[in-house]
Amino acid sequence: MYSSGSCSSDLTASADANFLLELINELIKSLYFLKIYPYYKTAMTFYTTLNREQRYNLIELVKERPVLYDKRHRLFRSVKEKEYRWKEISQLLNKSEVACKKAWKTIRDQYNRYTVQMAPMWVAKFVFVHL
Repeated sequence: MYSSGSCSSDLTASADANFLLELINELIKSLYFLKIYPYYKTAMTFYTTLNREQRYNLIELVKERPVLYDKRHRLFRSVKEKEYRWKEISQLLNKSEVACKKAWKTIRDQYNRYTVQMAPMWVAKFVFVHL
Protein backbone atom coordinates (compact mmCIF):
# COMPACT_ATOMS: atom_id res chain seq x y z
CA MET A 1 0.00 0.00 0.00
CA TYR A 2 1.03 3.59 -0.43
CA SER A 3 2.29 5.54 2.55
CA SER A 4 0.92 9.00 3.19
CA GLY A 5 4.13 10.87 2.42
CA SER A 6 5.40 8.99 -0.61
CA CYS A 7 4.21 8.23 -4.10
CA SER A 8 4.47 5.15 -6.31
CA SER A 9 8.14 5.87 -7.12
CA ASP A 10 9.11 4.33 -3.74
CA LEU A 11 7.56 1.01 -4.73
CA THR A 12 9.19 -1.50 -7.03
CA ALA A 13 7.56 -2.68 -10.22
CA SER A 14 6.67 -6.05 -8.68
CA ALA A 15 5.07 -4.35 -5.69
CA ASP A 16 2.99 -2.21 -8.06
CA ALA A 17 1.92 -5.30 -9.98
CA ASN A 18 1.01 -7.14 -6.77
CA PHE A 19 -0.95 -4.14 -5.53
CA LEU A 20 -2.90 -3.98 -8.80
CA LEU A 21 -3.59 -7.73 -8.73
CA GLU A 22 -4.87 -7.47 -5.16
CA LEU A 23 -7.04 -4.52 -6.14
CA ILE A 24 -8.51 -6.38 -9.13
CA ASN A 25 -9.18 -9.49 -7.03
CA GLU A 26 -10.97 -7.40 -4.39
CA LEU A 27 -13.05 -5.73 -7.10
CA ILE A 28 -14.08 -9.09 -8.58
CA LYS A 29 -14.94 -10.43 -5.11
CA SER A 30 -17.13 -7.40 -4.44
CA LEU A 31 -18.85 -7.79 -7.82
CA TYR A 32 -19.52 -11.45 -7.07
CA PHE A 33 -20.90 -10.42 -3.68
CA LEU A 34 -23.22 -7.92 -5.35
CA LYS A 35 -24.14 -10.58 -7.93
CA ILE A 36 -23.26 -8.24 -10.79
CA TYR A 37 -20.31 -10.05 -12.38
CA PRO A 38 -22.03 -13.42 -12.98
CA TYR A 39 -24.96 -11.66 -14.70
CA TYR A 40 -22.61 -9.60 -16.88
CA LYS A 41 -20.57 -12.69 -17.75
CA THR A 42 -23.71 -14.71 -18.57
CA ALA A 43 -25.22 -11.93 -20.68
CA MET A 44 -22.06 -11.51 -22.71
CA THR A 45 -21.72 -15.26 -23.27
CA PHE A 46 -25.28 -15.93 -24.39
CA TYR A 47 -25.79 -12.80 -26.49
CA THR A 48 -23.41 -13.96 -29.18
CA THR A 49 -25.63 -16.95 -29.92
CA LEU A 50 -28.43 -14.91 -31.57
CA ASN A 51 -27.98 -14.82 -35.31
CA ARG A 52 -29.59 -12.41 -37.78
CA GLU A 53 -32.71 -14.52 -38.39
CA GLN A 54 -33.28 -14.93 -34.65
CA ARG A 55 -32.96 -11.17 -34.14
CA TYR A 56 -35.60 -10.58 -36.85
CA ASN A 57 -37.84 -13.12 -35.12
CA LEU A 58 -37.17 -11.38 -31.81
CA ILE A 59 -38.33 -8.06 -33.28
CA GLU A 60 -41.56 -9.64 -34.51
CA LEU A 61 -42.20 -11.38 -31.18
CA VAL A 62 -41.65 -8.18 -29.20
CA LYS A 63 -43.86 -6.29 -31.65
CA GLU A 64 -46.72 -8.68 -30.79
CA ARG A 65 -46.27 -7.87 -27.06
CA PRO A 66 -46.71 -4.12 -26.54
CA VAL A 67 -46.40 -4.50 -22.78
CA LEU A 68 -42.62 -4.70 -23.35
CA TYR A 69 -42.23 -1.37 -25.14
CA ASP A 70 -45.41 0.77 -25.00
CA LYS A 71 -45.33 3.07 -21.97
CA ARG A 72 -49.04 3.78 -22.39
CA HIS A 73 -49.94 0.09 -21.99
CA ARG A 74 -51.82 -0.53 -18.75
CA LEU A 75 -49.46 -3.36 -17.72
CA PHE A 76 -46.23 -1.63 -18.75
CA ARG A 77 -45.12 -1.23 -15.11
CA SER A 78 -45.94 -4.82 -14.19
CA VAL A 79 -42.66 -6.64 -13.66
CA LYS A 80 -44.37 -10.04 -13.47
CA GLU A 81 -46.13 -9.49 -16.79
CA LYS A 82 -42.89 -8.47 -18.49
CA GLU A 83 -41.03 -11.45 -17.06
CA TYR A 84 -43.80 -13.75 -18.28
CA ARG A 85 -43.61 -12.23 -21.80
CA TRP A 86 -39.81 -12.54 -21.91
CA LYS A 87 -40.10 -16.16 -20.81
CA GLU A 88 -42.55 -16.77 -23.68
CA ILE A 89 -40.19 -15.18 -26.18
CA SER A 90 -37.17 -17.09 -24.90
CA GLN A 91 -39.06 -20.39 -25.20
CA LEU A 92 -40.17 -19.59 -28.75
CA LEU A 93 -36.61 -18.72 -29.78
CA ASN A 94 -35.04 -21.52 -27.73
CA LYS A 95 -32.67 -19.02 -26.13
CA SER A 96 -32.17 -17.76 -22.60
CA GLU A 97 -34.13 -14.79 -21.29
CA VAL A 98 -30.88 -12.94 -20.70
CA ALA A 99 -29.87 -13.39 -24.34
CA CYS A 100 -33.25 -12.17 -25.61
CA LYS A 101 -33.28 -9.12 -23.33
CA LYS A 102 -29.71 -8.21 -24.22
CA ALA A 103 -30.39 -8.58 -27.95
CA TRP A 104 -33.57 -6.47 -27.68
CA LYS A 105 -31.76 -3.74 -25.76
CA THR A 106 -29.00 -3.67 -28.39
CA ILE A 107 -31.49 -3.50 -31.27
CA ARG A 108 -33.50 -0.77 -29.53
CA ASP A 109 -30.39 1.30 -28.76
CA GLN A 110 -29.11 0.97 -32.33
CA TYR A 111 -32.47 2.14 -33.68
CA ASN A 112 -32.53 5.12 -31.32
CA ARG A 113 -29.00 6.14 -32.30
CA TYR A 114 -29.93 5.87 -35.98
CA THR A 115 -33.03 8.05 -35.61
CA VAL A 116 -31.06 10.69 -33.69
CA GLN A 117 -28.42 10.77 -36.44
CA MET A 118 -31.05 11.02 -39.18
CA ALA A 119 -33.14 13.71 -37.45
CA PRO A 120 -31.08 16.69 -38.73
CA MET A 121 -31.44 15.42 -42.29
CA TRP A 122 -35.23 15.12 -41.94
CA VAL A 123 -35.49 18.59 -40.41
CA ALA A 124 -33.34 20.08 -43.16
CA LYS A 125 -35.50 18.47 -45.87
CA PHE A 126 -38.68 19.62 -44.15
CA VAL A 127 -37.50 23.23 -43.84
CA PHE A 128 -36.15 23.29 -47.39
CA VAL A 129 -39.32 21.85 -48.94
CA HIS A 130 -41.64 24.17 -47.03
CA LEU A 131 -39.82 27.46 -47.65
